Amino acid sequence: MHRESFDISGEVSMPDGNPFSGPPDSVVQRQNQTAMLIACISGLVLIVCGGGFAVILAVIFSASLRATVKRAEERSTPPSKSVSAAKLHQDFSANAVAAEDSYRDKFEVVGTVKRVDVSRDGLAVVVLDAGKREEVWCYFLEDTKFQTADLKAGESVSITGRRAKSIVSVVSMSDCRL
Repeated sequence: MHRESFDISGEVSMPDGNPFSGPPDSVVQRQNQTAMLIACISGLVLIVCGGGFAVILAVIFSASLRATVKRAEERSTPPSKSVSAAKLHQDFSANAVAAEDSYRDKFEVVGTVKRVDVSRDGLAVVVLDAGKREEVWCYFLEDTKFQTADLKAGESVSITGRRAKSIVSVVSMSDCRL
C-alpha cells in the first residue's frame, strides 16, 4: 500500500518520489460530489421557494394583465343599446328572463337620480327613478366610485353598465360608470 504525503505548496509526493501538482483523485472526486450535492440542493431550494414563487407571480401577473386588458377593451366599446330607466324596468316587469338576456352586455340607461347610496359591500349605488315605486340601482366598482361624488337627487344622468337583474320592484345593473 502506498502512502501519500502533502506539503504546504499543494504538491503531492508519492513514495516512489514522483511529485505531481494537485490533490489525489479521491480528494477531487469528493470535492466534485460535494459541489454536485450543493448545486442540487440549491437548485431544489430555488425551484421550491424561489422558482415556485416566480411561477406563482408570473401566473398572477398574467391574469391581472389579461383582466386589465379586458376591462380596457370593454370600456372602449360603445354600449350595445340605450334605454330609459322606466323602459328598462318595464322590460323586466313584462318578462324578466328575456330582459336578463337582452341586458346582459354593456348598455346605457338614462334617468333621474333619486339618491346616491353605499351598498353593504362598500360599492357606490346610484338609484334612478323608474316611476311610481320602481327603481334602477346602478352599482359602481371601487375604481369608478369617485364618479358618483358630485351627483345630486333630481339630476339627469346617463350611466353605462351591464348584467341587469331584477328583484321585486328593483332592477340592478353592475360595472357601472358615468
